[in-house]
Amino acid sequence: MSFLLSGSVRKVAHSFSISSFSSARTFITTSTRSGPAALRVYQNRLWDTIYHTAQWGAIPEGGVKRLTLTAEDNSVREWFRETTKKYGCTVKDDAMGNMFAVRPGQNNSLAPISIAGVEIFKVLHENKIDTFAPYAVVNWTNEEGLRFDIGMLGSGVWGGQVELQKAYDHQDADGKFFKDELQHIGFLGDVEESHKANPLSAHFELHIEQGPVLEDTKQAMITRANEIALEFGGLATVGVINSEPQSPGTVPGKTVLSIDLCHLDNPTLDKMFETAKQDFNKIAAESKVEVDVVEIWKSLGAKFHPD
Repeated sequence: MSFLLSGSVRKVAHSFSISSFSSARTFITTSTRSGPAALRVYQNRLWDTIYHTAQWGAIPEGGVKRLTLTAEDNSVREWFRETTKKYGCTVKDDAMGNMFAVRPGQNNSLAPISIAGVEIFKVLHENKIDTFAPYAVVNWTNEEGLRFDIGMLGSGVWGGQVELQKAYDHQDADGKFFKDELQHIGFLGDVEESHKANPLSAHFELHIEQGPVLEDTKQAMITRANEIALEFGGLATVGVINSEPQSPGTVPGKTVLSIDLCHLDNPTLDKMFETAKQDFNKIAAESKVEVDVVEIWKSLGAKFHPD
């Protein structure tokens, strides 16, 4: 769930993102002497892959800044396509630019199972392992929602939670439309952007988020967002702070904040949001400024399958 603040003080975005997981029966079968117990991920090779792809979007002070639908994103997409093809995959792009690299299995009438990353393709390939169902790795478009501020946008359209046209019409901070940028890098695919037309049997995500460190600004709304998260046993992240007119000697006339609120329990998340709105309006009144709180995105929590 996400919301923005706007006005003389601008809006806070709170977004709630819990990945949905499904479970499936064991899908690895053997066609050679190498069995599942013999399989292993090679840590050094995995790190080599990470550092190799980090060249696209590397920043001088360390780290990577690779925004979706940019030249850097295009480069790593092309790497993903060519690399997965080496391991027997077919790669298809849907109308959101989501990339599905699929390695055939013994029963290709089944929808693929998706988990983790390219390293698993390598391990299966070098051990001559045939999976029962096809195996897939998916590159979702705008998953984190940094450039286009709806998180899990590509997967959200695929899952039926976001309308395709809404995604196409969404603009980044420079006013560029999502669809135009998707066409610009050449990844507007012809596969239907739907879990019904392009299904997965089960999908698992190994997920780590890292971003730049937010300095301690001691602003009341940022502090209150953290307090609300602690009170309800949830999480809060202030990911964007923009002020206008961006002049060192001028007191900003407008500030935009994005706040991401997270809680596994959906009713509790709603309470966090309502509390934030009430408290931010109170803080604004005390500071004699106006504030608007706009929810820009919401994703409901999902629990693991009991199996």
